[in-house]
Amino acid sequence: SKLTFILRDSLGGNAKTTLIVNCSPHVNNIDETISTLQFAGRAKLVTNIAKVNKLRSAQELTAIIAKLNKEIEHLKLYIGQLETKLCQAVPNLDLTSLKQAATQQTPTASPALPSLTP
Repeated sequence: SKLTFILRDSLGGNAKTTLIVNCSPHVNNIDETISTLQFAGRAKLVTNIAKVNKLRSAQELTAIIAKLNKEIEHLKLYIGQLETKLCQAVPNLDLTSLKQAATQQTPTASPALPSLTP
């Protein structure tokens, strides 16, 4: 329903949600009252499993940063090895101009890289 679509972010996620349903006993509002009650019935079926956001100490964050920096260095070495193999496979390849072109492109406009796995 339209109401479900509007409230989709509020009905799920990591939050407690309270829904108040207004109904009218008047005959002129019977259709709207029925659809509202049906929505409330569907909304009651939504279940959330809330989790507490984890707070990390400065030491834990420093360890995570060190691990990520180590991974970056590993990936830089891997890129260097791949560039070496690429230059050996394609002798007339101008790797410098390819790197410059890649850095000038925006991340959304960069072309898909071919798969290197066999």
